[in-house]
Amino acid sequence: MEGQEQNLSRILVKKEPKPVEIEFEGEMYKFKIRDLSWAERNLIISRSVSYKGGGAVIDLDAYFRQSLQEMIVEAPWPKERTAIVLKELGGKFGELLQAYVPSPFGETSSSGEEIPKK
Repeated sequence: MEGQEQNLSRILVKKEPKPVEIEFEGEMYKFKIRDLSWAERNLIISRSVSYKGGGAVIDLDAYFRQSLQEMIVEAPWPKERTAIVLKELGGKFGELLQAYVPSPFGETSSSGEEIPKK
């Protein structure tokens, strides 16, 4: 197909953030979350890996927090506070938010659900 440029929109990450609402204890929390590109995800994984005893170990806390920091475009708190808020989130709400982060191990979300094909 030399000389012809293919439509790349199906293989490039969507730039437009998606609105997400999370219900927690009777209250709705509204977010706008963008997808991570393949390169962004790999960079976050690389930053989250250390080598111990001859093997690689991934710090899942670092992976999920760094991913959410990149993915959250709008939140119920000021953007500059995202890192602090993520460190202080309760476990149940953190798990609900973490479900939007792609698994560092493959093509499933962190909740184990298969990521829908677009």
